[in-house]
Amino acid sequence: MDNVAKEIFESIIPLIGKLLEALCETEKIKVCIDGVKIDTGIAVAGTLLGTAVGGPVGGVVGSAVGTTILATKYKLGNDKYKPLMTVLREDLTEKERNSLYEKLWKKLNEFIIGSLGKVVSSNVNELKIIVLENPKLMEIFKNVLKENLSKKNMSLA
Repeated sequence: MDNVAKEIFESIIPLIGKLLEALCETEKIKVCIDGVKIDTGIAVAGTLLGTAVGGPVGGVVGSAVGTTILATKYKLGNDKYKPLMTVLREDLTEKERNSLYEKLWKKLNEFIIGSLGKVVSSNVNELKIIVLENPKLMEIFKNVLKENLSKKNMSLA
């Protein structure tokens, strides 16, 4: 990487980090740390057991019990969910985080230049508005995040 490219890349990393922080403040994006299957199992088990024992009414009661267990687990702090920025800072290495930010930058650049015909701004608030006002771009961001998080057995909640 030549000096100019390295300089540009080094300025992109904090910009994308700040953009993700701004999006997380608005969207409250959380990451599930290997708990989706267990949570789903609890909800399904309650519903199936209730249905087997009491028919349709039992299914409703069973799903209510499963949901109550999950809510209690969440209230007690035994959940497996973390805010996205916490995961990015604590669970990803700097190399993984930089790779993710670079992918997000490329997608952002492609979308803004290709779809909106604008030059990419370095203003975090402008970028946040662009992402939030374009559901397709937000979906692209989430897909890139999902792809990278899945490598660590994590998923967006």
